[in-house]
Amino acid sequence: MDHSLKHIVLTGHEDGKVLIWGLDAFIDILFDYQVEITCMSKCYDGYAIATKLGNIFIWDVNLTTEMRDIDFNNMPFQVLSNNITSMDYNQ
Repeated sequence: MDHSLKHIVLTGHEDGKVLIWGLDAFIDILFDYQVEITCMSKCYDGYAIATKLGNIFIWDVNLTTEMRDIDFNNMPFQVLSNNITSMDYNQ
């Protein structure tokens, strides 16, 4: 499903669902991660969605493909909490 509309809004929810909205109406459920969505950010590749368990999922700009899953549990360093609360994208 191609969601390449000009004005898309994503909302992430405590139940793990990520919803897609148009200017004034609900469009679809992008995905149900089944764990709390803690933050989201637009990035160069598309959209980054983070969960309470320490995953960042990167979606393409058309919201058709989840391109990457970054898992903080598998990093060579340890963080105090896997609960990602903010993200910032810069070039």
